[in-house]
Amino acid sequence: MKVIEEEFGTAGLQSLPLAIIAKCYLGAPYEVHTLDLGAQMIIHHYKRSEPLPTYIEKARSLALHHAYSIVEVYTDQLIVINDDGSAIKL
Repeated sequence: MKVIEEEFGTAGLQSLPLAIIAKCYLGAPYEVHTLDLGAQMIIHHYKRSEPLPTYIEKARSLALHHAYSIVEVYTDQLIVINDDGSAIKL
Protein backbone atom coordinates (compact mmCIF):
# COMPACT_ATOMS: atom_id res chain seq x y z
CA MET A 1 0.00 0.00 0.00
CA LYS A 2 2.85 2.36 0.84
CA VAL A 3 4.52 1.81 -2.55
CA ILE A 4 1.24 2.45 -4.39
CA GLU A 5 0.62 5.62 -2.39
CA GLU A 6 4.17 6.85 -3.10
CA GLU A 7 3.79 6.29 -6.83
CA PHE A 8 0.16 7.28 -7.42
CA GLY A 9 -0.80 9.31 -4.35
CA THR A 10 -4.03 8.62 -2.54
CA ALA A 11 -5.97 8.43 -5.83
CA GLY A 12 -4.36 5.05 -6.51
CA LEU A 13 -5.66 3.69 -3.22
CA GLN A 14 -9.25 4.29 -4.28
CA SER A 15 -9.04 1.93 -7.22
CA LEU A 16 -7.32 -1.19 -5.94
CA PRO A 17 -8.80 -4.48 -7.19
CA LEU A 18 -11.03 -6.50 -4.89
CA ALA A 19 -9.42 -9.65 -6.23
CA ILE A 20 -7.00 -10.93 -8.83
CA ILE A 21 -7.72 -14.29 -10.44
CA ALA A 22 -5.73 -16.41 -12.89
CA LYS A 23 -5.70 -19.85 -14.47
CA CYS A 24 -4.15 -22.51 -12.24
CA TYR A 25 -1.59 -24.80 -13.88
CA LEU A 26 -1.52 -27.45 -11.14
CA GLY A 27 -3.86 -29.56 -13.24
CA ALA A 28 -6.99 -31.47 -12.29
CA PRO A 29 -8.94 -30.89 -10.19
CA TYR A 30 -7.73 -27.26 -9.91
CA GLU A 31 -8.93 -24.64 -12.34
CA VAL A 32 -8.16 -21.10 -11.12
CA HIS A 33 -6.48 -19.38 -8.21
CA THR A 34 -6.63 -16.00 -6.55
CA LEU A 35 -3.46 -13.96 -6.22
CA ASP A 36 -1.93 -11.50 -3.82
CA LEU A 37 0.50 -9.60 -6.03
CA GLY A 38 1.74 -7.49 -3.13
CA ALA A 39 2.95 -10.58 -1.31
CA GLN A 40 3.70 -12.33 -4.63
CA MET A 41 1.81 -15.46 -3.65
CA ILE A 42 -1.28 -17.49 -4.41
CA ILE A 43 -4.04 -17.05 -1.86
CA HIS A 44 -6.27 -20.01 -2.77
CA HIS A 45 -6.51 -22.71 -5.45
CA TYR A 46 -10.08 -23.43 -6.60
CA LYS A 47 -11.24 -26.77 -7.96
CA ARG A 48 -13.52 -26.96 -11.00
CA SER A 49 -16.65 -27.59 -8.96
CA GLU A 50 -15.69 -25.24 -6.14
CA PRO A 51 -17.53 -21.92 -6.22
CA LEU A 52 -15.56 -18.70 -5.97
CA PRO A 53 -16.78 -15.83 -3.81
CA THR A 54 -19.74 -14.21 -5.58
CA TYR A 55 -17.87 -11.04 -6.55
CA ILE A 56 -15.09 -13.09 -8.26
CA GLU A 57 -17.17 -15.77 -9.99
CA LYS A 58 -17.94 -13.48 -12.94
CA ALA A 59 -14.20 -13.42 -13.76
CA ARG A 60 -13.68 -17.19 -13.79
CA SER A 61 -14.29 -17.77 -17.51
CA LEU A 62 -12.05 -14.83 -18.41
CA ALA A 63 -9.26 -16.20 -16.22
CA LEU A 64 -9.47 -19.47 -18.12
CA HIS A 65 -9.20 -17.77 -21.51
CA HIS A 66 -5.85 -18.50 -23.17
CA ALA A 67 -5.20 -14.84 -24.11
CA TYR A 68 -5.24 -13.45 -20.58
CA SER A 69 -2.65 -13.76 -17.84
CA ILE A 70 -4.79 -12.41 -15.03
CA VAL A 71 -8.12 -10.74 -14.38
CA GLU A 72 -8.43 -7.86 -11.94
CA VAL A 73 -11.84 -7.67 -10.27
CA TYR A 74 -13.14 -4.25 -9.19
CA THR A 75 -16.53 -3.30 -7.78
CA ASP A 76 -17.62 -1.78 -11.09
CA GLN A 77 -15.45 -3.44 -13.75
CA LEU A 78 -13.13 -6.23 -14.76
CA ILE A 79 -9.72 -5.60 -16.29
CA VAL A 80 -8.05 -8.40 -18.21
CA ILE A 81 -4.28 -8.36 -18.53
CA ASN A 82 -3.02 -9.87 -21.77
CA ASP A 83 0.11 -11.98 -22.03
CA ASP A 84 1.96 -8.95 -23.43
CA GLY A 85 1.04 -6.87 -20.36
CA SER A 86 -1.58 -4.72 -22.05
CA ALA A 87 -4.88 -4.20 -20.24
CA ILE A 88 -8.49 -4.17 -21.43
CA LYS A 89 -11.32 -2.76 -19.31
CA LEU A 90 -14.59 -4.66 -19.53
